[in-house]
Amino acid sequence: MLQRQFRLDPKLFQGMLVKRAETLQEFEGAFRLLHDNYVQSGFSTPRPSGLRLIPHHLLPSTSVLIVRQDEQVIGTVTLVRDCPLGLPMEKVWDLSRYRSHGTRLAEITCLAVDPSCRRSARILFPLLKYIYEYAWRFFGVDMFAIVIHPKDIPFYENLLSFNKVPAPVVPDYLGAPAIAMHLDLRGARLAGEIGRYFSDMKLEEFIWPSREKPFLLDGPAMPAEIVRHFARLEPQMLRDLGQGRLDRFLAPFPGHRRATRFPVELAVEVAGEHGIVKNLSRFGLRLAKAPTDAAAGDPLEIRVLIPDESPLAVRGTLAWSSPKRGAGIRIESQEDWIRFVALIEKEFPSAADVMSALESGAA
Repeated sequence: MLQRQFRLDPKLFQGMLVKRAETLQEFEGAFRLLHDNYVQSGFSTPRPSGLRLIPHHLLPSTSVLIVRQDEQVIGTVTLVRDCPLGLPMEKVWDLSRYRSHGTRLAEITCLAVDPSCRRSARILFPLLKYIYEYAWRFFGVDMFAIVIHPKDIPFYENLLSFNKVPAPVVPDYLGAPAIAMHLDLRGARLAGEIGRYFSDMKLEEFIWPSREKPFLLDGPAMPAEIVRHFARLEPQMLRDLGQGRLDRFLAPFPGHRRATRFPVELAVEVAGEHGIVKNLSRFGLRLAKAPTDAAAGDPLEIRVLIPDESPLAVRGTLAWSSPKRGAGIRIESQEDWIRFVALIEKEFPSAADVMSALESGAA
């Protein structure tokens, strides 16, 4: 029924821009809109900063998407890639079953729309379309997860092809009943007008981020100086994580652990076979699929095919292999490899920077 009723005119979006937040003004506009929405709905009390953000917002695996009209943010949603801290909804729902075979999850969360536009598709549908395109063009995820009010199940189930996570309705999640849903992007097929809108319609109002290293999936989307700004502004938010979760929060930032792993999508040749690198660190890489006829401990010749650069030849050893998870390759200390990973590390704020900002905010 919803499919038959759906009609969307691209002229509705004229005068707006849909993009990833990149400046302090855009992030603050998104977090202020989110704060005001939550306060007005009775889900939270006002904060002194007038902003609402969660620890995941500071992670390089998170993107804040916005709809902007002139200089005002009138819509926002956050896309959180799976990370050592886990997804926000995993405080309540167990998503471990969806991580088999190396599936990459992302949670759609922190949706907020200007009150004057809530009854219109003018903001919501451009955001949803942007999320879909952004996910496969820049984010490298296979599956979405989302928490919604049960009254919205027909919209997500019938129109957007989401399925319910097998779990009962939670009676109180941030002040309202909630249910979890998921969408496997690898097999999603949207039909009718909504399918044409998501697949075929091109919107001039979409602005896509430029990336110096297109193979790097985790941006980072929030510049280092803005991460430090919010860590100083909201130190209690990070202290409330506790030591164990704070350690997992810091894991994606270079310098916190011996080897920070960076999610990537890189073509590679291993022992003459073509493959895909899913993540890498100074000490190795993980392949999506194990090389044929290789056993743990076998030496391997590897050529990493970096876009617009000469292939990087390194030597490695097969550390482990699994039909579901692919294979891990340990790379011996080699200057070219260390130099390549160091250039990636420079894209990110260091764990020391984040901790320094946290401590200065607490002073």
